[in-house]
Amino acid sequence: MDLRKDLPVTYRSRAAAACKACHDRKVRCDYLVNGSPCTNCRHDRRSCVLRLKGTVLRNRKQDPEALAQNLVPSTSFQDDHNVTQRENRDRGYPGLVFSSDILFSAFSFIERPDLSSIPPEDVVFLELKGCLHVPVRRIMDTLVKAYFTHVHPMLPLVGEPEFWKSYLSTHSGRERRCETLSLFLLQALFFRSCSFIDSETIQDAGYGDISQAQSTFYRRAKLLFDLDAEHQHLSKAQGAVLLSYHDAPPDCRPGSHWLSAAIHSAMSIQAHRSDLNEEKDTADIRARKRLWTSICLRDGIIALSLREPLKVVPVTTSCSVVDNLETSRVYEPSITRVLSQLLHMRYQLSGLLARVISLTYGSDQIPHVGDVASWGQWLHLRIDCLKSDLALWDMESKTIINQMFGSLGCSHPYTQIYIHLLSFYYYTARILLFNRELGLVGALPSTPEHHDQRRGALLSDLQETVQSITFIVSELNRCGGTSHLPTTLYQDYLGAGESKAETSCDL
Repeated sequence: MDLRKDLPVTYRSRAAAACKACHDRKVRCDYLVNGSPCTNCRHDRRSCVLRLKGTVLRNRKQDPEALAQNLVPSTSFQDDHNVTQRENRDRGYPGLVFSSDILFSAFSFIERPDLSSIPPEDVVFLELKGCLHVPVRRIMDTLVKAYFTHVHPMLPLVGEPEFWKSYLSTHSGRERRCETLSLFLLQALFFRSCSFIDSETIQDAGYGDISQAQSTFYRRAKLLFDLDAEHQHLSKAQGAVLLSYHDAPPDCRPGSHWLSAAIHSAMSIQAHRSDLNEEKDTADIRARKRLWTSICLRDGIIALSLREPLKVVPVTTSCSVVDNLETSRVYEPSITRVLSQLLHMRYQLSGLLARVISLTYGSDQIPHVGDVASWGQWLHLRIDCLKSDLALWDMESKTIINQMFGSLGCSHPYTQIYIHLLSFYYYTARILLFNRELGLVGALPSTPEHHDQRRGALLSDLQETVQSITFIVSELNRCGGTSHLPTTLYQDYLGAGESKAETSCDL
């Protein structure tokens, strides 16, 4: 699908930048499209080094202050840096700037970070680590398309129409009429998109495998965040939400830490206010509502996977956030309508998941009662109420899905993955409730025979639920949808077929 069709702007006849050899020869250069080397240098077997405009090019001295002010390293700096990269690769060290990377300033739609408050040596460090580099356009197109194909339908974090308007703009900086995109947000977006692109594209971009590409973009985004290169709270929060997908040992809990950073930035712009729906519908209000809704969705999944309480109180989502999917450039209208309906179903399920997590991991306050039996009865009633609400959601969802199966969109591979993911989280919530209820059997006033009977019934329901979730995991594995699952939950159920009881009790 052509991402630039029906674009109301005209394309520039000249490239934004060219390599030094093509510039000296005054010939057309495709460095920004195909990366290094460009077609001319590859045919002539010349060294291909990007030449960018900027006052630093007129100053050959290695002046960190000039680098901080202009954000474009000098030609001699770049030559030395390329030599260092080649030496590192020859010695077997992983490269920090890859053959498909160019400086972000080659693209007018990327916002120039305000690095004036950062020490000059830190700016040089960001350049050396590749944080000021992005992939060439063809690789970037693949990553952006993968994001809006696989990530955005389940987590509408950014406004898709506004993003495409900026991303596909081709005018120069002096004629800029669109909002620019944050470099930090783009690096975080590329990190998340790496899970959904093929190995051929990964190798074409210069990376050895998906893991190396992910770690590269994650490191770049993290350094931009740690060195305070991003000052906009909205972009900081959006990027932090995407970085919460980073996989690491459970004891490191990076997802939880990044989500906390996102919450802090979001609250700085009042995105958590419950009265946003009552204000005038502007682009800023919509952006803040999308942000806080995405934080609530991620909070539930992270709490579920790390077995920890929720960080925020879920909010009722405005329909305008769901309608954001209907302007997709990567899906046909029939598919976007189905995805919008599935997203609405996920919002409803996230509210139920929040109640289950609060009950299971103890964030709710237990009322002061006189004895353990009364407390057990109160908790048992809450569990029964949640099980009934989950069953009602499941029944209504199956009805909607059965009605949608007659449409073209519901047969799309991604919609099938989405449906399996919703079922996965539904059954996971049921397992949590079953495990919680099993611990209450002895606290309820009854005879030992009744306790044994009740425990046997719960174990039977639990085994049936584990069998269902094992089937869902196998289906997700078959259709390539396991990248959407939290690593800890996926590992829990990966061997569920071999040891169902052990897996269910572990969760």
